[in-house]
Amino acid sequence: MTGRLEGKTALVTGAGSGLGRATALHLAREGARVAATDLDPATAAETAGLINAEFPGAAISAEHDATNEDHWMTALDAINAAFGGLDILVNNAGISIGGDIESTEFAEWKKLQEIDVDSVFLGCKLALPLLKKNGGGSIINISSTVAIYGNPLTLAYGTAKAAVRHMTKSVGPALRQGRL
Repeated sequence: MTGRLEGKTALVTGAGSGLGRATALHLAREGARVAATDLDPATAAETAGLINAEFPGAAISAEHDATNEDHWMTALDAINAAFGGLDILVNNAGISIGGDIESTEFAEWKKLQEIDVDSVFLGCKLALPLLKKNGGGSIINISSTVAIYGNPLTLAYGTAKAAVRHMTKSVGPALRQGRL
């Protein structure tokens, strides 16, 4: 641990497994307090437990449907109550489905866009008041190389990640310039 994030607080969506769990653990090892959220509250609690075993009191967990505005407000209220603010938001929650334009069902398309794009919009928008309260912070939105290069067999996923990439490029400068 280098302590680069000592005194900082982070919220990681989709922290119950995979990249989200690894990110939450890494942030804690760098000194951050972490809110590990996930649609599956048991896996979010496991991640918080792993962090707290190494750094007692450094993590909380919450059930969090990142596509639901009320869930966002509950998670943000919990992190504010536990840690007094927010410095880092990691919009990691997401799913992937394979398929080209002919095989992708519209219902699958809409579900993936809601989880992979709408959740990032909600996170950026709703976390801003807490980030501002702490004098600014960082928003990290997880995208993919398919956002740049495309892949006909991951049409919905690539399109969603391209939207996340573009959203990040649009929100980032406004944050840096203090307009948000």
